[in-house]
Amino acid sequence: TAVVDAENLMESVSRVSLMATEKSYSVNLDFTEKELVIKAGSPEFGNAEERHPLAVKGGPVSIWASPKYVIDALASVGCEAKLRFIDPLSPILITNETGFTGVVMPVRPS
Repeated sequence: TAVVDAENLMESVSRVSLMATEKSYSVNLDFTEKELVIKAGSPEFGNAEERHPLAVKGGPVSIWASPKYVIDALASVGCEAKLRFIDPLSPILITNETGFTGVVMPVRPS
């Protein structure tokens, strides 16, 4: 579980996704104990990476997801979002204090 600023995360995912390959079109959300690292890359254009300091409850997890679905869910949240996840193949629940719940299904990296 991690609490993030939805707007900042949405902008970061949008920027990093520019480097995602057309074939897989996914970004890697790598949650560690102290930060979230968002990564994407392609052989043609190179790699992109952005880091966000935050506290993550639970162990580290690396989840691949469609940037479009992450951005859509975060756009509906408002300012602060809680991301809940279990493992790389489980859905990401994105919630806020008003009761909104969004679900983002992970993808398998190619």
